Amino acid sequence: MNIFGKKGENVKRQSTKEVTMSKKILIVSSWIAFFSFICLFLSFNGGCTKTKTKYVSAIFLCWINDHYQSAVLFSDPLADPDESDVKIKWNTNSVVFPYKVVYRGYISFWAYIDLEIATNYTVSLTSDVGDCEGTVAIPEGAEITNPSYEDTLPLGQSVNCAWTDAQGADFYEVYYYAYAYDSSGYYVGEVYNDTFITNNSFTIPASFFNIPSAVWYEVELGVRPSSGSPPLPGSSGNMTGSISGFVNAEGYPDYVYFYVGTPQWKVSTSRQRKTPSVKERMNAYLRQLGVETVVE
Repeated sequence: MNIFGKKGENVKRQSTKEVTMSKKILIVSSWIAFFSFICLFLSFNGGCTKTKTKYVSAIFLCWINDHYQSAVLFSDPLADPDESDVKIKWNTNSVVFPYKVVYRGYISFWAYIDLEIATNYTVSLTSDVGDCEGTVAIPEGAEITNPSYEDTLPLGQSVNCAWTDAQGADFYEVYYYAYAYDSSGYYVGEVYNDTFITNNSFTIPASFFNIPSAVWYEVELGVRPSSGSPPLPGSSGNMTGSISGFVNAEGYPDYVYFYVGTPQWKVSTSRQRKTPSVKERMNAYLRQLGVETVVE
């Protein structure tokens, strides 16, 4: 007679469960060991490693002048901001751009460093999408010699513009805009354009002054000398490395106000458009490169 009764059966059932659980653990452990072996084997043949992202495109732009420096890194996918930095070096100095903001499609970097003209500055980018480095020097300023301040020029004719050569400049950014007025002196609109050229003269075509009902224009012409890489379509830039990079240094701009047509009064001090911002200049540069990206 079994004096333990059902207690013995419970012990037997528990032992059976433990054996079953041990078998399951053994099977799982075997699969883990097998998978680890496969990964170890394949790791020597390019398998079981972290897949590297294929970057569709990446382009780096940097603008520096004697008091402000700005750069943008476009990439698809977006670069990791924690792994991306811009550094400027000259003589025995080296400074990492201290400010960084992430936008849609690009990272913006900037700094406020007092620099001098005619000194070589090396700008370098390090990032998880690629690196590049290039050297430029800030050029001298330019002076516009034609037209003169408050000249009055005939409507229906082209405007010939000229300025002095700026020492150290590789190209010039030229921007010009005009406020239009009708015969009663009312403001009726405005037009704007910009371009980049390598010589020191330019012609504003007569067709630029084309606002209906306008009989005279108040015009501003601005010229900014730059060293670096002129924005030619298809250019890969002036920086060496694994991605396309463009670094440019800006000298002091010059500008004049003049009139096309016969003004009823001279109002050049009443409407003065601010010179294009760094973002506007970068976008103009990108447009001339033929790159479909925008700095917001």
